[in-house]
Amino acid sequence: MAMHAQILDGPEAEADASLRCLSDIEQAVLRALDGEFVSATVVRWRAKLPTTQRVGPTLAACTKLEQLGLAECIGVGLARRWARAGSGDFVSA
Repeated sequence: MAMHAQILDGPEAEADASLRCLSDIEQAVLRALDGEFVSATVVRWRAKLPTTQRVGPTLAACTKLEQLGLAECIGVGLARRWARAGSGDFVSA
């Protein structure tokens, strides 16, 4: 008896396709985001990315997740803070 993958339709299919196109760093960053707006440095720490790595790849991942509608950003410049999209919690860190 063959096992068949579940066929997704509508928004679920779009979300599944978006998640499959994410790099390992982007997936780690997405898992690290929650409802609290935090700096990219905190996101890097939560994602268990090397602290010897500059924050640039984390910022790039956050930006891509925001473009995909998976993350939200508040603030500008060095005061930017990131959270998972749709959390509705606007408490800044």
